[in-house]
Amino acid sequence: DPDWIVALGATESAVGVEATASGWNEDSGTRVELDIAGLDAAPEGFVYELWFSDGPIHVSAGTFREPGDVTLWVGVRRGDFPRIWVTLEAIDDDPGPGLNLLDTEN
Repeated sequence: DPDWIVALGATESAVGVEATASGWNEDSGTRVELDIAGLDAAPEGFVYELWFSDGPIHVSAGTFREPGDVTLWVGVRRGDFPRIWVTLEAIDDDPGPGLNLLDTEN
């Protein structure tokens, strides 16, 4: 069983999308499984990215192209980064978060 499960609410950019994140706390970080329904595959030249955040500090938990059941790993503990969110990212040289689609703060 996961150590925690949270719902990610859809933003205005992802109306009708439903998602949950389940996580397992490990000594070296957090394994996260996303279950996303209603989101199309990322368009050509884009990926989705999962973020863990604490205020203005954001840590990427990885990228994916196909939604559904996605497993990712982040090298921080969820308890230290309470916000979890998914963005749509252009494949470019900008390392910061892109368009917010799903968020535990929604």
